[in-house]
Amino acid sequence: MEVARSLARSASGRRRAGARGLPRVVIAAGGTAGHVVPALAVADALRAEGADVSFIGAADRSEAELVPAAGYEIELLRVRGLERGNPVRAAGAAGLAAAAVPAARRALRQRGAEVLLGGG
Repeated sequence: MEVARSLARSASGRRRAGARGLPRVVIAAGGTAGHVVPALAVADALRAEGADVSFIGAADRSEAELVPAAGYEIELLRVRGLERGNPVRAAGAAGLAAAAVPAARRALRQRGAEVLLGGG
């Protein structure tokens, strides 16, 4: 809970003078429930402290179902996990990740993200 308060204070302290509203936090976590569920717990703590929380993640991984089910908005990107045992598929995943950067930047800008938290 103290981390949530600290993040909320940190984000609000960087706002322009006179700006109003809650801190906007975007969480990038996914792949498996083992990454998404802890990120959702952090999101719940941040929201309880007054933060505006949303997610960004992969369209075909667990976050695409778990995050909306928990009541959070998510921006879905076309990315996939890195397969270490297959160099061709690993290169393809790296290419998808590079291609997703502009979409991710756009999403962060549109959401007015003040804090980006990565997990998993």
